[in-house]
Amino acid sequence: MRATNSSSVTQASSSNLSCRKLNRKRKIPNISQIPILDLTSDEDLRDQQIRQQLISDYLDHGDQTFVCTMCHAQLWTYEALKGNTSGKKTSYSMCCGNGKVELPQLKQAPTNYQNLFRNVDPKGKNFMKNIRRFNSMFSFTSMGGKVDSSINRGNAPYVFRLSGQNYHCMGSLLPIDGSKPKFSQLYIYDTENEITNRQRAFSTQNEGCTSTSHSLDIEIIRFLKDMLDSTNELVKCYRMARDCFDENPHIDLKLRLIGRRQQDGRTYNLPTASEVAALIVGDIGDAIDNRDIIVTTKSGSLQRINELHPAYLGLQYPLLFPYGDDGYRVDIPHRDVDPSTNTKRRFCTMREFFAYRIQDRVNVFSLILNSRRLFQQFLVDAYTMIETERLYYIRNQQKVLRCESYETLKSVQSHVVYTVEFQKRGLPHAHICLFMHPDYKLPTVEHIDRVISAEIPNKDDDPELYSLVSEFMMHGPCGSDNPKCPCMSENKCSKNFPKPFLENTSVDSNGYPMYRRRNDGSFIEKSGVKLDNRSVVPYHKTLLKRYQAHINVEWCNQAASIKYLFKYINKGPDRATVEVAQNNNGGDNDDAPVDEIKNYYDCRYLSACEASWRIYGFDVHYRYPSVVRLPFHLPGKQNVVYGADDDIEDVLNKQSVSSSMFLSWMSCNEHNEDARKLSYVEFPTKFVWKQEDRCWEPRKKGFSIGRIHTVSPNLGEAYFLRILLNKVKGPKSFPDIRTVNGQVCPTFRDACYALGLLEDDREYIDAIEEASHSGSGYYLRFLFATMLKSNSLSKPCYVWENTCQYLSDGILYNQRIRLKSPGLSLNDDQLKNLTLYEIEKILLQNNSSLKDFVGMPYPDHDSISSSNNRLITEELDFDMNSLQQESHQLLDSLTIEQRSVFDEIMTAVKQKKGENA
Repeated sequence: MRATNSSSVTQASSSNLSCRKLNRKRKIPNISQIPILDLTSDEDLRDQQIRQQLISDYLDHGDQTFVCTMCHAQLWTYEALKGNTSGKKTSYSMCCGNGKVELPQLKQAPTNYQNLFRNVDPKGKNFMKNIRRFNSMFSFTSMGGKVDSSINRGNAPYVFRLSGQNYHCMGSLLPIDGSKPKFSQLYIYDTENEITNRQRAFSTQNEGCTSTSHSLDIEIIRFLKDMLDSTNELVKCYRMARDCFDENPHIDLKLRLIGRRQQDGRTYNLPTASEVAALIVGDIGDAIDNRDIIVTTKSGSLQRINELHPAYLGLQYPLLFPYGDDGYRVDIPHRDVDPSTNTKRRFCTMREFFAYRIQDRVNVFSLILNSRRLFQQFLVDAYTMIETERLYYIRNQQKVLRCESYETLKSVQSHVVYTVEFQKRGLPHAHICLFMHPDYKLPTVEHIDRVISAEIPNKDDDPELYSLVSEFMMHGPCGSDNPKCPCMSENKCSKNFPKPFLENTSVDSNGYPMYRRRNDGSFIEKSGVKLDNRSVVPYHKTLLKRYQAHINVEWCNQAASIKYLFKYINKGPDRATVEVAQNNNGGDNDDAPVDEIKNYYDCRYLSACEASWRIYGFDVHYRYPSVVRLPFHLPGKQNVVYGADDDIEDVLNKQSVSSSMFLSWMSCNEHNEDARKLSYVEFPTKFVWKQEDRCWEPRKKGFSIGRIHTVSPNLGEAYFLRILLNKVKGPKSFPDIRTVNGQVCPTFRDACYALGLLEDDREYIDAIEEASHSGSGYYLRFLFATMLKSNSLSKPCYVWENTCQYLSDGILYNQRIRLKSPGLSLNDDQLKNLTLYEIEKILLQNNSSLKDFVGMPYPDHDSISSSNNRLITEELDFDMNSLQQESHQLLDSLTIEQRSVFDEIMTAVKQKKGENA
């Protein structure tokens, strides 16, 4: 990796931006880059000069120093430089899409209402503390998502987190007989006691209130009611309905909330009452748009509001939009776009709309940004709207889009990797894997202690580092000192703290480091508990001082640990919901369609941090160098996507059909001599795929890695084609791939045999070994079971013996979890037996067994029963090396007489002379 001097980038960019008269607030601090230290040097990293000059400064991003000239949004330096590395642009992508998005400014709220948000008096403090409750009192709609309140137990800052599918629902104008009014009904029903009704409807959310807070509630509710009555057009429409019912209580009245606007959404967002709604007496008629909301008198049911309705946000957030401002509309054009403009995207997307609305702008007081807890709810709601719109499109395209192979249609015709995730309290954290340059790797454990520490620093030598370790890098207290700690699972710490004391750093049998943790008497007291070196989370001194945050740094130099680090980085969100559904048909329902969209909704949690991260379009995954996925297919088997109404002739004549990435590779080999020197998997290192032109072009800069996607041996010829694509260089056609020593083989399998790739089942052993670099143990065992089922292995036992060390991956870990024994050890025979048992389970699910394959061993079920018995396992769980060492030490300490007695007894035991004694 090449280090970039961040200070030079900042200075160059700021000079370019300042020449365009951008508003500057203060000078950007000169931030030194993290030093690359010579690990071969004998110099102590704790040297006072290094510590003062290089690792004592905290990385401060400063203030919002740049202002967009198009929308006047205030941004931080690196936000302004996103997609603008030269610093020449004066409008930015993060706020208005470099000037593409143009929206009207929200009308400023009355001053006395703004003062409630400024939190300047007891009334304002009570309002801000309960702002979500007050908003619900005046909201017209209810939220359908499930709010996770359990996350806010304790003293940590408030977090709004939602699970499941979110939507807004609205009831009828009046409650059914015997029911209390809710939400929009409070604007119409029993308005003489409206203030009391509103407070009573949401009193459960403010338990234990005092008389003072009660009076403040009444005062605030009255103020909000009067303000919304005078300013909010939606409220005025409901008040008109109230007046109609007052004149005639038996009238059949319907309220139509109009879903379309005639004005330009770039300059207009304050509709009048007649543009917002219409009162209908009797039948609705035919002039109803499919996006209109029809609210009946008494229905007893809820109706879901369309996310694309202009009043969607105003109905849910009257306190953030006190004038009933319109929200997102699908027909808001981009700046300088008119009906005659020829552009691919003419209208503002929902993500662009919200990214624009939640910006901090010059001389503008934003109710949204200052609403605290309600702002968190708004962010989550906003992203669920974006998500719902995208998934709605996917769901409705299921019957439209078709995907077939080209051949089928023709017959119809006639080195950094990171991920950002949001867990528990919804705060973002990143998992980063760095592949160091060979000159800066840590080849042995002796180098680890110079870079990674798992000990409490000396308070006198480095008080700053001591303070940071105390605040950010101490785990716990947990265990018996704090049984309610989040890390506790079944009365044990799930992170296995406290760790054991160690005098020296070492690496365990699985390739994971065991850091030096000396018993030197150092401790840090937290919550009345003294925590020593056993509770320190490994850290890097420079990074900890630079960022002053919890940064766990680990050494990773073994294949197994690297693989599982990648698995953790790419594991995706945690599953949260399990549904047990009854089969009413009484039979198997395996062929029932799987609703992946519903599964996605049910199994994810969304917090305000994640919502804002995704609204701004920040990276969630990143890798360098980039990995190019290389698809391939058999002749005429490339996938073709087409619409239900597309003409087959037109589909087959598309350039994308005849110029797939795989076919274009062979076409490039025809006219480019350099291309013929590379195999398919090597091709991205020297060539770039141009999606627009559907062709490969020589690479001018950068670097990428090619990866051919895996296929199952069950696919036959496709599997053997993949083997050849890793070997053959420069083919110009499919026959060229099958050509060996000038002879064209009839099949790809025959070509593999001719090249000697299938002798002694070597290709299957290689396939499992290759898959072990990235695949989990379960995947490898499933792959082996698939190979057995394909009946393509000539000697299954030979493949088993050469791959059992890969197939047993994860077995020991699973046993430790199953038996709740972190220190469990298994010998080779036990590991093999458990591995065979897992493979047998996979085969049994597919109506097969290891007994069906000649020469394959079969698991010993008696041994497995013992292995799964916790009591037996605990008795047999001992460290043979340490016991053997202890035995030698004890033998050496025996006297001559004791040793003579010991030898006599052991001889009798070995010769079984003491059986009848």
